[in-house]
Amino acid sequence: MNKKKQGKRNILIGIVVFLVFLLAGTGFWGYRLAWAPNFTPKETVYLYIGKDKDFGELCRQLIDSAGCNRIGSFKQLAGFLQYQGNMKTGRYAVSPGMSNLELLNDLRRGHQVATRLTFNNIRFKDDLVERLDEQLMLDKDDLLVLLNDSAYCDSLGFTTETILSMFIPNTYEVYWNIPAEKLMQRMNREYKAFWTEARLEKAKAIDLTPAEVAILASIAFNSRVTLDDVFTDGITNISPVDIEAARDMGYVIKLLAIAHRREGGVDVRVHPTMIPENHQLATVNGVFNAIYVVGDFVGETMFFGEGAGAGAAASAVMGDVLEVARHIQQGVAPIVGCTCTDELPILPMDELVMRYYLRFSVTDRPGVLETMAGVFARHNISVKSIVQRGRSGAERVDQVVVTHRCRERDIREALDEALALDNVVLDTPSVIRVEE
Repeated sequence: MNKKKQGKRNILIGIVVFLVFLLAGTGFWGYRLAWAPNFTPKETVYLYIGKDKDFGELCRQLIDSAGCNRIGSFKQLAGFLQYQGNMKTGRYAVSPGMSNLELLNDLRRGHQVATRLTFNNIRFKDDLVERLDEQLMLDKDDLLVLLNDSAYCDSLGFTTETILSMFIPNTYEVYWNIPAEKLMQRMNREYKAFWTEARLEKAKAIDLTPAEVAILASIAFNSRVTLDDVFTDGITNISPVDIEAARDMGYVIKLLAIAHRREGGVDVRVHPTMIPENHQLATVNGVFNAIYVVGDFVGETMFFGEGAGAGAAASAVMGDVLEVARHIQQGVAPIVGCTCTDELPILPMDELVMRYYLRFSVTDRPGVLETMAGVFARHNISVKSIVQRGRSGAERVDQVVVTHRCRERDIREALDEALALDNVVLDTPSVIRVEE
């Protein structure tokens, strides 16, 4: 009896040991199949799964690019999860140490990673479509249909002629497989977010818009200048007193768009400026506009003509239209493309060094002139002249100050201190920069 019991016990122990080894082996196999690290790229790589990619191509890409160690286990788990028949398009990340299950969960659920979409210097719709096609899984025909659909463009606030202006040059994060219509909607949201009320007012505040200054500076200096790079100041605080004072000093006041290439970068700004009355730009009045250029070898040149009025505006617009029509008819790109080959820094406005004209409305009492002189001295501003204008005995008079060359930052700090003085400066000062 004891021998029989011992035999049964040995059989039972053998079965238990077999089951333990079976379970351990199954667990190890399951771990290796699903949870063990299987991908060892040196850094994160990306899988691009388009509409035409099949499972076999995906496996080859995993071996070639993602450092897959056991492609058989990946195929086996993909079969268990029925992934082969449910492949989703997109851009997917494969990180070092990733397991089969982690990757397959992302692939099955469409958990992709956004890509960086960049475009600039776009002149024609075909150029835009080609640039986007290079970076996205995009149906070019679908996008062209939308760009040329007048009703659809109208729903976004554009026409088929102006729709390209909705695509503001920048870098955006989008999904690689974004459909054409969703891309259009995204660009429309980006356009509205960019053109805030402040930027719209900034663009309308002057006759020569900051956008036009940016274009001219980009061409002149071979470096990109954007709207936000341009300092702007309007003519709100300019008064007849300033015009008369400028005339007495031999100057005239003009609203100028100025761009200089300096040793440290590019200086771009739009503001009222005093220029000598014998300067070429001083004679530009009424509907006339001018561009004054100084070159290293060509010297001083000026391009002058009517810039406003029905006839002048129509002539300029039609000239551009006819030029574009010729290019389209002949199948050629513009003769002058983007010239932004350099990356010059935009110089901070605070570092600008030049002469300044300042007019303060001050209290007419003893000690004010001395107080203002002290403000300028504390900020290292050398004063060329101080003239007081106004009738004797009046409660307020205009104090006109002309400085030697000094920094914009020092001027701003001096103005802040002067405005903080008790019962001295009564209104916002007039600030006019002086160009020789």
